[in-house]
Amino acid sequence: MQVLGIANSGRYSNSDLDAKLAVAKRMLDDAKREKMLSELSGIVFNDVALIPMHHEVLVVAA
Repeated sequence: MQVLGIANSGRYSNSDLDAKLAVAKRMLDDAKREKMLSELSGIVFNDVALIPMHHEVLVVAA
């Protein structure tokens, strides 16, 4: 497995996504690439558990 970057602290891995990302990185058509990257973002979002670590409540008074 090739590691791309240091921001993958959860060690997320999806070989299908990696293959599609490699295709998107070589794609010259901006619209098609944008559509493919949007789909890939959706896959990652649905695969990875997100845990909110901070919730700030702002109180504003006049």
